[in-house]
Amino acid sequence: MKKVLLFVFFNSVMQLMQAQIVITSGNMPVAGNIIPLQTATTLNGIDVTLTGASYAWDYAALTSASVTIDTFLSVFSTPITYNIAYSNPFDPAHLATVATKQSLAAIPMLPISDTYAFLKNSSTQFAQVGVGATISGIGIPLTMNNPDVRYKFPITFGTVDSSVAKYGAGFNGFGYYGEEVHRVNYVDGWGTLQLPGGTFNTIRVKSVVDYSDTVYLDTLGFGFRINRTEIEYKWLALELNVPILQITNRSGFYSILFYDGHPADYGISKNTNEPTLNLSPNPTNNMLTIDFSQEIVNPMICIYDVLGKQQYMHQFENCTQARVAVGAFLNGIYFIEIQASEANYHATFVKN
Repeated sequence: MKKVLLFVFFNSVMQLMQAQIVITSGNMPVAGNIIPLQTATTLNGIDVTLTGASYAWDYAALTSASVTIDTFLSVFSTPITYNIAYSNPFDPAHLATVATKQSLAAIPMLPISDTYAFLKNSSTQFAQVGVGATISGIGIPLTMNNPDVRYKFPITFGTVDSSVAKYGAGFNGFGYYGEEVHRVNYVDGWGTLQLPGGTFNTIRVKSVVDYSDTVYLDTLGFGFRINRTEIEYKWLALELNVPILQITNRSGFYSILFYDGHPADYGISKNTNEPTLNLSPNPTNNMLTIDFSQEIVNPMICIYDVLGKQQYMHQFENCTQARVAVGAFLNGIYFIEIQASEANYHATFVKN
């Protein structure tokens, strides 16, 4: 009888360990996450299409070629023009919760650099709401007409969802650049994933993403379109805020990122000596007081309205507090950028 009970208990424990995990908005990245991942150059003959319910994936043979760092930023720590577009409470559709560096496809004759993805996490979905890009030396926020939905919550085996997003803008002296993204997400498997650093309970999302880039060049008087398709295979686990393994197929060429299983601090990395900002009163109708947690060396304080127009600029001497008269400002939302030798700081206040 004891053997039977032990067997039942052991079997129940094994079933519990192999149960499908539930991924929700609480498992998504937040500002301050700094996540090191390994890159691999080959799948070593593994068939990435194999999947299913209660599946056992074996990717233990992956070999690290280098390390890359996924860094997630506060929207306020990105350039001020992006702050205005993606932290405006009067535009909730584009109110991003986190930003990260993003690589755009190389477009011939398009001088584009320093790009960011702006992401919004909510109880129902995790989606990209726009892009920030430097084009011909100018930082431009490119908001999407609809979100590019990475995940719908809760992520459950067998579900399918899709989204279509597009953005674009014209630029004086250049022409037009735009992109359309058609994404279909299939939650096509769950089970155990074996990596070089350990074994994890995971759920897998396969995304088929069709991109269409449109470019028109004023100088040449013509435009062109570049179409491409990428297939993303993403294994999600409770241990990490990003896929614990992601394999992307770009026309038969694979990029591979995986977690090595070594513990790390994925919380907000802070220098304990780094000053913080406190604005009071906020909202305000006359005088705004900016308190620092420690002395700041010669801070330059700039204030912008929601259109990006500078309303105030003044350099203070070394101080722990600065006071700015805003009584003459129109009512609305304003963005503060403080440039100091230690770092740049950003904040938002309301004038009423």
